[in-house]
Amino acid sequence: MPTKPKDHLSNDTVRHRIESMALNVKEKLIDQVKNSDFFSIQLDESTDVSNYAQLMVYVRYVFQTVIKEDFLFCEALSTRTTADEIFKKLNHFFVENGLNWKKCVGFCSDGARAMTGKHGGVATKIKLVTENCTFIHCSIHREALVVKRMSEQFKLVLQEAIKVVNFIKSRALQSRLFTKLCSEMGSDHIQLLLHMELFLGETNFELKDKLTDNLWITTLAYLPDIFNRLNVLNLNPWVSLKICY
Repeated sequence: MPTKPKDHLSNDTVRHRIESMALNVKEKLIDQVKNSDFFSIQLDESTDVSNYAQLMVYVRYVFQTVIKEDFLFCEALSTRTTADEIFKKLNHFFVENGLNWKKCVGFCSDGARAMTGKHGGVATKIKLVTENCTFIHCSIHREALVVKRMSEQFKLVLQEAIKVVNFIKSRALQSRLFTKLCSEMGSDHIQLLLHMELFLGETNFELKDKLTDNLWITTLAYLPDIFNRLNVLNLNPWVSLKICY
């Protein structure tokens, strides 16, 4: 009897291929970090939708005279999200993959006590294994702190703009209609605020009149200029390198 051809798209086959590709990417990244004269890391501890605490680690290093930034690893914190548990996960990954702590010259995180505690934070524990490591506060979190002290007018306009975007993005039908409208008008952007006054005019959305308020529009146009300056700063590798090292 003829044998049944092997299914090359079975669940197990696809899983093995994904695992193989993921392992290959990881090994290449580890090799590049090892060959770098120095590197810095950024840590973030967050809770996912299933209430599991996840530790995410990013790495910035030099590869062929170019500064690169990659996602290093993500692992669940099975028990407490203390400095001891976070550092244990981080140190285990370093030891397991042969990464040299002495080459770690920069550590970045938010201002949580587990990360920055003077006597028992992750920053302090890292300092014990690599004296040349410098701690900096995450620029994005610093920006969030700055935004909290914005003038009431800017803050109100920003909050209302977010509500307008959420009104469209949180509703599948509205999002599709908005995309279709922008496409038909030949817009370069099909999912942003362009031509929104035409779209919101046909709804009962509470903020639709804001799109005809000149002061509101002017203030909204000014806000992207501020945030664009911050984005340029964050994306400039030489400025970031100077801050980290």
